[in-house]
Formats: sequence, C-alpha cells, structure tokens
Amino acid sequence: MAKTRLIERIANSSCRPTDAPEAVRQSIIKNILNILQTEQASVPIREDLGLPQYNNIVQVDPCIIKNLLADIQYQVQTFEPRLDDLQINFEDKKQVIFMLQGSFNYLDKNFPLYLKLTYNKQGRLQQV
Repeated sequence: MAKTRLIERIANSSCRPTDAPEAVRQSIIKNILNILQTEQASVPIREDLGLPQYNNIVQVDPCIIKNLLADIQYQVQTFEPRLDDLQINFEDKKQVIFMLQGSFNYLDKNFPLYLKLTYNKQGRLQQV
C-alpha cells in the first residue's frame, strides 16, 4: 500500500501524455495478472473473483482447457472493464500457453493489448 494519497501521487506524477497509453496498458496487464492469480473464493466480499484451481492442467484435456478459457474470459470481462474486444486463445499444448488480446481506449483512441500467459510450477498463471 502506498504511503501517499492518490491525489498526491497524481500531482507528483512525472507521466507525460505520450507515456500515458503505455502506463494504462501496464496497469491493465497488472490488474489482469492480479485477477488471474487470485484463487477463487479467497476474497470474501467477491467470492467469484479469481480462478478455481486447475491442478491437472499438466495433462492437456480439451474439456479442462475449454473451462479454463471460459473462466479467464469471465474474470477479465467482469473485473477489467477497461479492456474491450477480448479474445483468448489456447496456443501451445506443450507449454500450456494462452494468448489474450484486446484493446483499450485512451483519449478516444484505441490501443491494442496482447498478453501471453502460461502456468508456472506453483500452478499459477504468469506472463510469458
């Protein structure tokens, strides 16, 4: 938790307007990773936040992948409203890689967002 208030952080920000779309992109990516790395039902106020445990993701079962893609889609659409035109694809069976793509709007301009995700050894999604 930051020790300064939000208004103070904004006032002291050195973010130039040309850097702002990249700052928004990084903020969206950080939020998506936080959402997807949260275990479902671990947040009492929003028990639907986060992904259920997919312990047997090592074995690429089409049913499991289909459920996981649907869960990721729901989580991102529900908890990251800045991202539009969301598409999630399963890319690589060996490494269990997912490609998430969409766009966000900043000052009436659309900017693309691409994010590759895979499972780490602890069974959590991480950026590739």
